[in-house]
Amino acid sequence: MFIVIYEFEVKEGREPAFREAWLELTRLIYRRAGSLGSRLHHTNTPGLMLGYAQWPSREHWRQAGTLSDPDAARARQRMGGCLLGSRVLHELDVAEDFLQSRAFAGGEMK
Repeated sequence: MFIVIYEFEVKEGREPAFREAWLELTRLIYRRAGSLGSRLHHTNTPGLMLGYAQWPSREHWRQAGTLSDPDAARARQRMGGCLLGSRVLHELDVAEDFLQSRAFAGGEMK
């Protein structure tokens, strides 16, 4: 598995539009380019968000960058219009994996 961590510097007042465009593009990449999914996180710095994306391999990630259908191009353009800047912080190969998911109900782990 291959992981990429992105940094996004969002323009003031544009976070809702950025999140909507990010989700649209992330869904397209998941469906059309073989991504294993992604998460978007707030940081302690206003306007600074981090994205975490999982891929089966580095090659899948590289190929996703060539996804250029009109829907993906529109989503990328909308995202870009919300940003002051973005960059890849880390490209990571998984050494060990014990990330688990648990169901939550009523605020308690089941």
